[in-house]
Amino acid sequence: MPALTFPYKRLAGNYAPVVPVVLFSRTLSVQTEAYVDSGAFSSIFRIEILKALQLRNEEGKQQMFKV
Repeated sequence: MPALTFPYKRLAGNYAPVVPVVLFSRTLSVQTEAYVDSGAFSSIFRIEILKALQLRNEEGKQQMFKV
């Protein structure tokens, strides 16, 4: 598979690797952008993404993240 290249985006005064992504639920999809962290075990998206996919927050597992 050929490598894909994306320009870094300026976020909060710094340049960061941000790529376009499409997230899917069973019946819906939403296009957004995601920060690339190759060492991350989880991805965090805003609550608006959850709502756009019509997913229920109550069915998820609550986790605490320190930023």
